Amino acid sequence: MSHVEIRVKDLVTFMMDSLDNFIYAANKDKATPHLFKPAKSCVRKQKKKWSKGKQKEKVNNMVLFDQATYDKLLSKAPMYKLITTSILSDRLRVNGSLARKAIRELMAGGLIRMVSAHASQQIYIRVTNKECSWM
Repeated sequence: MSHVEIRVKDLVTFMMDSLDNFIYAANKDKATPHLFKPAKSCVRKQKKKWSKGKQKEKVNNMVLFDQATYDKLLSKAPMYKLITTSILSDRLRVNGSLARKAIRELMAGGLIRMVSAHASQQIYIRVTNKECSWM
């Protein structure tokens, strides 16, 4: 092929591509015909959207006891098989510092006893009838 033939072939290819783009732009609002749809193998994948993970619902815990919650603490909490700060906080809907103070009060009253003490987690259980000194 001569240099001129290559040049003419390139020009014809350019004109056909321009015509296809013109027709595609004109029919953009309408449904595109089968000829203008890209092949499935040529379609680019969308970027991966990173999920935020599971969103935990924010709880609005009390910072002071109201009378109903305090009564529930004195009646129900000593009956729990296992008592920790997080369990009291979850079940009574109080914050952690209030749950720790409640545990101290229950300990002082002799309603619960400590099983395990660690800097990060203290575990308490209920006092059984055999352990009660006041009965």
